[in-house]
Amino acid sequence: MDFIDLHLENPALLEEGKKLGFGTIFTPKTIFLKTGKDVNSLVEGSIVEGNDSELLRAAAKKKVLINPFVLKGFFKDVGLIRAVSEGKAIFEIPLDIFLCSSGARRSKAIREASIFLGKCIKLKAPYCLTTRAKTHFDLKTPFEMAAIATALGLTSDQAKAAASIYPEKWLK
Repeated sequence: MDFIDLHLENPALLEEGKKLGFGTIFTPKTIFLKTGKDVNSLVEGSIVEGNDSELLRAAAKKKVLINPFVLKGFFKDVGLIRAVSEGKAIFEIPLDIFLCSSGARRSKAIREASIFLGKCIKLKAPYCLTTRAKTHFDLKTPFEMAAIATALGLTSDQAKAAASIYPEKWLK
């Protein structure tokens, strides 16, 4: 099983990530969607985020990673989850949101992510875990990522799939 991190923020950490057990690591560009022109100009493999659910739904037709956590109320947006389920995109579950926050903010993020992942599983929308590591302290092994994902309500098999199988299918 080849573990894949589809979003490493700091390219200087590529070698360290490989030593921790990742077979494949990417450092893609993140695009914040503001208008329909942004959606039309998307490059395959980009990471997209934004405040407009309709723009994210349009982006789901393309082969991109969608970070839903920027969108307010993302965990209730069944239309976005269905769009990803039917499109070419995959949801990015960035672990830095949980690791770099504390207190009530972390608790809220865990609760929303847990609800969101439950809906993704129910609607068969693909999702992947990413580190979004900026420093070597943020970088986690694939098994640490899976352990964090189980705290979000995934089974260990679902968590491992989110770090290997789903990203691999999306890359093909």
